[in-house]
Amino acid sequence: MKFKKSLVKNDLNYFFIFILFFSFFVFIVLLLYNFDSYNFSNIVVENVSINDFKFYFCSRVDCNNIIVENLNNSNNVFCAFYNVKDKNVVDLLRQKNVFLIVNSKNFVLDKNNISYVFRNNYYSRGLMHNKFCVFEKSYKNNIVKSVFTGSFNPTNNNSYDLLVFFNSSFLYENYKDEYFELKNKIFSSGEKTKFKKVDFCYFYIYNFFCPEDDCKKNILEFISKAKNNITVFSFSLTDDDFSNLLLYKHNNVSINVFVDSKSLNFLGSDIFSLKDYVNVFVENSSKLLHHKVVIVDEDFIIFGSPNFSYNGFFYNDENIIVLERKKSFCNNVSSNIVFDNILKQFYLEEEFVKNNSFVLK
Repeated sequence: MKFKKSLVKNDLNYFFIFILFFSFFVFIVLLLYNFDSYNFSNIVVENVSINDFKFYFCSRVDCNNIIVENLNNSNNVFCAFYNVKDKNVVDLLRQKNVFLIVNSKNFVLDKNNISYVFRNNYYSRGLMHNKFCVFEKSYKNNIVKSVFTGSFNPTNNNSYDLLVFFNSSFLYENYKDEYFELKNKIFSSGEKTKFKKVDFCYFYIYNFFCPEDDCKKNILEFISKAKNNITVFSFSLTDDDFSNLLLYKHNNVSINVFVDSKSLNFLGSDIFSLKDYVNVFVENSSKLLHHKVVIVDEDFIIFGSPNFSYNGFFYNDENIIVLERKKSFCNNVSSNIVFDNILKQFYLEEEFVKNNSFVLK
């Protein structure tokens, strides 16, 4: 009997040792794969109306003027731009005493009486490539918290660009957190995004900041969902994993890729390896194709500041928004219809770009 008790005791010891090591192994795996950054189960719900978001395509409207109009009566303005050279925008930022985060010293025509942090003074590899502002407005005795972001820099360049506004307290907090990290000279790193998924009533919004939220993995996961079609707009395309996923999908999915002619000979460009398998359109007008957009199956719209490159994903400070279609009703309006109307704006832009492009053979 003593012998049997000893065996049971030994077995229990081995069992507890096994549980201990197994738990440690699971912890390490979750840590290595940043499990928390891909957990979208914690959804926050925003109370919104149909007027709480706007999409502007800067080849057709004056986006500098739209920025001025929106910031003119705003308070607590915080902005981060890769570049800003429009005089009216700069004058307004100065008037608002905005402490500006920019990439380099050549950002404005007149730097007098404006405060700023230059990224390239502190961190040589990568860029501060964001383009966003957060701000507050008073409306009917309420404080409305807002964000604008996209690919647009307030310059006088003639370009295809996107500027998007959201009235959202959750996105406001995300972008404000990013702003203060940059102001404190925390570049190419930082805390993970607080509110990763927002139920915006008409659609879901996912929000990522690069590199801390592993933007590349998240973008590729959304693209991998494609079953019918993928449309890509990008100034350049040099990330091999991004391009390889398009190649993997091309047999069963219709794929259109739009790039700017100036990027064709960039070091590491994947365009010539793609052209025999997907439709590649090269914008060749005086305008700059500066979009960073992916549309997946008319169910997901991905846009933001990064080009689809290694630096864009891992070294630059960038931000990304993903919209996901909702099949429901919001304020007695079909979410499907709202999402379709947003898509129509992108497809109209596609026609404009296609009319000024040639097909790469």
